[in-house]
Amino acid sequence: MPVRDLQRRHREIGRLRMGAKGKSKDGKEIPVKLKTWRLTSSNLEAISEASRLWGGKVEEWEQGYELITETAELPVLVPAQDLEASQWYTLYSGGGILRRCDGTTEFESDGPCICLTEIEGTDKERQCSVTTHLLVVLPQLPDIGVWRLTTHGWNAASELANTVDVLQQFVARGKMPEAVIAIESRTSKREGTTRNFIVPVLRIPRSLQELGAGMGQGPAELPGQPFDPETGEIIEGTPALSARTEQGDETAGDEPALTPAVASSDEDGSVAPSDPEASTATRGERLGEGPSPAVDDGTPATPEQWKLLERHKTVTPTKILTRVRHLFPDNPPKSKSEITKFQFAKAFAALADAKAGVQRGS
Repeated sequence: MPVRDLQRRHREIGRLRMGAKGKSKDGKEIPVKLKTWRLTSSNLEAISEASRLWGGKVEEWEQGYELITETAELPVLVPAQDLEASQWYTLYSGGGILRRCDGTTEFESDGPCICLTEIEGTDKERQCSVTTHLLVVLPQLPDIGVWRLTTHGWNAASELANTVDVLQQFVARGKMPEAVIAIESRTSKREGTTRNFIVPVLRIPRSLQELGAGMGQGPAELPGQPFDPETGEIIEGTPALSARTEQGDETAGDEPALTPAVASSDEDGSVAPSDPEASTATRGERLGEGPSPAVDDGTPATPEQWKLLERHKTVTPTKILTRVRHLFPDNPPKSKSEITKFQFAKAFAALADAKAGVQRGS
């Protein structure tokens, strides 16, 4: 019998970075933007192979090894992930994170987010930056795991999420399509000032038509890798019984899927129903959440509902709150305490069913 609340994860092999530390004319340490990728990792074999493939010299680094490559483009695979759930307004100090905010709630204090309101009516610059974590696989390097890119750019936050959403349509079929992650140089003009900056972008080396037609002979399967939006830590939840799959710091610049009506072993060890009517039960209900309320009568989410998260640890309170706000944009709760029983049920079922759909390859 598998351990049902065991958190499984792929090891993070290293980081992809677009910046490094340099020195100003007066000798002070400053961030420097790069035009080629910088890789950091404790895995010397992976860094050495990257040097052979993409140039650059391997150097010892404070946390292992680093390599500033000679290329602005790297071939990657993009595993299953909820990129939108990884995006936050953040503010750090030398002692660690001060704010983690979604624009409404600040989750470190569970108070209101002030990242936007604190600068209203002033000429001050925003203190918070928008943070996005992207997970990719570098298939040409040794070892099994992912490399993480953490970026604080607005263009990356807006564009990467849409590209990943498109790629997830193919990931849901059980394959990871090939892509290229690139550092793109851009220029903007504002109020007579020209600004040069860099943006990480994901490109597909083939047309979407070719990509869809070739899925039968696509890249090797690799289980999806959701990660905790609060920490960026790669996690995997309830192991399957029949197929026990596993699944920043840049200084620069699931809608529900119904369970298939087939008799097969489910992720939680139960048998998926073969009765067409039984198959319409959401995964949230089958995992113990119980039937969803028919209407929202304003009843607060119950302690029993929140206790469910102790068994399904990849569905965190923060994910529930974020999903509720997406499902109910006309009446979004300001904090976890305002989530109703109806909203919790819908959010829990959506998160559980979406995760099950990705892992089944539906």
